[in-house]
Amino acid sequence: IRKVKYLSIDDNLSIEEKVKIISNTISAICFNDLPIDIDIDEKKVNVNLVESKESHKSWKNDFLDENNLEETTLLLVKNLLQEDYKGEWINTVHITYEGEDIN
Repeated sequence: IRKVKYLSIDDNLSIEEKVKIISNTISAICFNDLPIDIDIDEKKVNVNLVESKESHKSWKNDFLDENNLEETTLLLVKNLLQEDYKGEWINTVHITYEGEDIN
């Protein structure tokens, strides 16, 4: 079971900076600090999951296999969309693994 964590993020930061703080926190807490590259295009955030040679965990083998793919993508999308946030925010999350769409 994953714990809920609330972050206090400075309102003066850009949306991209806020999204990067959220994605870095998700990576640290849920995905063994595996890299998450973020790129924002208007209201869409592109998330690229990148393997790390330094980690004993792998996106592909540990978090994107058939047993974990749905939970991993749901966790990323729900946390990045911040549906309860009332300010200016993204409305679309697109996830790739090593630059390729994941199914």
